[in-house]
Amino acid sequence: MSGGPGPAGSLRDLRAFPCGDGLLVRLRTEPAHAVRVRVVRVGTGVFSYVLGRADDRL
Repeated sequence: MSGGPGPAGSLRDLRAFPCGDGLLVRLRTEPAHAVRVRVVRVGTGVFSYVLGRADDRL
């Protein structure tokens, strides 16, 4: 999730879980690298943005 060089992944590499009023999104193989994401309904679609790293308790 660092955006650095490496093999390209896909959405299948990610796992998302409910977390308060947002989602916790993490790599399947590296659960320690998780972020909190907010998803907002916009018209007929959605807009999502990262709130920050998930804390160690999640």
